[in-house]
Amino acid sequence: MYSLDNAFNELLDKIRDPDALNPAKSAPVFYFRYPPEMMLTVKKHLPRLISRIRQEAGRDVRRVSLADVIWDIVDKSGRWDIWLDLESDADADQINEAVRDVLRQGNKLISRVTEAITSAPEGTIVFLTEAELLHPYLRTRVIEEYLYSAMEDFRIDIMIESGPAARSIQISLPRFTLVGATTRAGLISAPLRSRFGIVNRLDYYDAAELFHIVMRSASILGVPIEEDAAMEIARRSRGTPRIANRLLRRTRDFADVHGAGIITREIALMTLEALDVDEYGLDEMDKAILLTIIEKFNGGPVGLNALAVAVGEEPGTIEEVYEPFLIREGFLNRTPRGREVTPLAYQHLGVVPPRTMNSLFDQP
Repeated sequence: MYSLDNAFNELLDKIRDPDALNPAKSAPVFYFRYPPEMMLTVKKHLPRLISRIRQEAGRDVRRVSLADVIWDIVDKSGRWDIWLDLESDADADQINEAVRDVLRQGNKLISRVTEAITSAPEGTIVFLTEAELLHPYLRTRVIEEYLYSAMEDFRIDIMIESGPAARSIQISLPRFTLVGATTRAGLISAPLRSRFGIVNRLDYYDAAELFHIVMRSASILGVPIEEDAAMEIARRSRGTPRIANRLLRRTRDFADVHGAGIITREIALMTLEALDVDEYGLDEMDKAILLTIIEKFNGGPVGLNALAVAVGEEPGTIEEVYEPFLIREGFLNRTPRGREVTPLAYQHLGVVPPRTMNSLFDQP
């Protein structure tokens, strides 16, 4: 069975090998091979893998997608008998088969999208969540072209057979509405993004809105809850209903064990304290990041990789999971020189800020 970590460790051993450096080349090329069905998994873990190469092997990394390069050639030539002289022991048949597998993944996705639309009645709303995950497939432009005609003309053209017998069949689609949701709109190509009739940006929920969500979720769970307790949970949920519901379920557990099955404000505070979620919604790792910058880097600025090593977390996780909330709430600034904590962070954590350069000229 294929293991991503094992495959990467083998690659890392090759990179560490002193004989791997060819004196004739200043930038050696290493190939990380993986099954096409692992494409999204590799994409998700790539920041962590690249960070390990930089830290453990001391090498900079420049990524090149072999599939994209080959597809460009295939797209222009229209032939599969391609030979890419990538390295002396490259296997053309193996490379071509790998590209075919990648494109088959796109065809599978096309068939799923087509089936979802064609089997639905007129006026169906098709909701595409995590739309940025289409990115590896959109790079081949195949699915993008299918979506173009489906969104604009309510039809798709499907190729059947192959070779001289290949022919195109046009399928009319029932009128539908396509709704896409993503947290990373930059990964969706501009032509596809512009084809959506309405592009809205949804903001985080405020405490009052989350309060109603918590009250409704409590009624669904069948647990009585006081309004003060619901508001306390709402204030510490980072503006996210998913987090509010998670905290509510843990509070329900505490109410069953330490209370009479009723979520009171005291029970809510006990639960949130046990989970180390403070009044701003900061959890243990949030505070660890801020304290590390303050105590080890004198408040910053500090680079992302250095901060990641200091707190024992992956750079990608810090950048995508923790930083946005800390910046939004005013605890952290991201500058060209690195990350810096703000006066609000010192105040909230009860730490006296260091004397600034201006204070050296203050009168005693």
